Amino acid sequence: MRLHEGARAPDAASLSAEYDLVVAADGAGSTIRTALAERFGTTVERTAPDYVWLGADRSFDSLTFLVSDTPRGPVVAHVYPYEPGRSTFLVEAAFKPTVDELSELFADRLPGARLLENQSRWSRFTQVSNAAWSHGNVVLVGDAAHTAHYSVGSGTRLALDDARALAAALRAEPSLPGALAAYETGRRPAVEHTQWIGRESADWFAGLADAGPSSPEEFLVDLVTRGGRISMGDLTADADGGAPAGTVVSGR
Repeated sequence: MRLHEGARAPDAASLSAEYDLVVAADGAGSTIRTALAERFGTTVERTAPDYVWLGADRSFDSLTFLVSDTPRGPVVAHVYPYEPGRSTFLVEAAFKPTVDELSELFADRLPGARLLENQSRWSRFTQVSNAAWSHGNVVLVGDAAHTAHYSVGSGTRLALDDARALAAALRAEPSLPGALAAYETGRRPAVEHTQWIGRESADWFAGLADAGPSSPEEFLVDLVTRGGRISMGDLTADADGGAPAGTVVSGR
């Protein structure tokens, strides 16, 4: 195996002609998928609200949701640690506050810490779907094939599960067309279910601006059950009656 780190990949037609199998794992903005968009039946939709990826030089204990109500609407931060002393700090808001404004809004949760930028810019989530995940000897995996909203945190898991399923299908099936068909048939139900959960979750966060006042307990229940992965029955069955470990809410 030869790795070409930092190299620009040839176009889809050249790759397809040279190799037995081309695995397009080049993300939501996949150039290979875009070149064959009509063949894949690609649908790309950008959904509100706007969001920005930031970092924080503080390690939060677990996945944390922060909500700050402002006169211009709610600001929501999705925060999780990724290494000692560092956390991802993803913020969504309709009015695109500056980093200084965000630092002030969440100052009580960032004592002595800073929000970090790295080519950070406001954008909208890209919902990617494809009617087919393969064409000829080109197959899509991960975000190139499908995206699920960041609020459900499933993108990396879906991509790795795709890779495992594709490898298993290639070992099990005698022909490439059969393997690619088996891969898609096996993975599509789980992917589409996760995408549905992601859309429900995204709609819930987008609707916060229109939501009426609620108690902290009511808000927490709505947050935890927003996508349908956890039901009221699940919470009722929990002896403590609380949210799953790792869920923290602040500021509303």
